[in-house]
Amino acid sequence: MRTTTLGRDGPGVGRLGLGAMGLSYRYAPGLRDRSKAVSLVREAVDLGVNLVS
Repeated sequence: MRTTTLGRDGPGVGRLGLGAMGLSYRYAPGLRDRSKAVSLVREAVDLGVNLVS
């Protein structure tokens, strides 16, 4: 995976990340399954994603 640096001295992260806003209870109360959300994030990390925003 191609990487980039956040800011001038920030950490190196993958250019592709996981957008997690849709996993928030705030955006669709009652429609989110916490266990599925956690599984999704864990799978992303296992696949090499190191930027979750």
